[in-house]
Amino acid sequence: MTGRLAVISGSQGIGVRMSNVANNLGDTVKAMRPMVLAKDYETSKRFYLDLGFRPLQLSERLFEMQLGTFSFILQDYYVED
Repeated sequence: MTGRLAVISGSQGIGVRMSNVANNLGDTVKAMRPMVLAKDYETSKRFYLDLGFRPLQLSERLFEMQLGTFSFILQDYYVED
């Protein structure tokens, strides 16, 4: 075992298993927020404001949109496929 990872092999093949310390991440993680990319940033921001989300500006092109204990990051970024 090296650090917090162990390489294991068995009937399912070779894999990586995290140590018990990493298995307890739920005890240490305070928040996880998905990133939502916006093709039309201003329209998207207004949409979520109209739904009742409160914006917290993180940078010029990033807002954390909060609704109670829930939130996500709205980003002024879009890549067309």
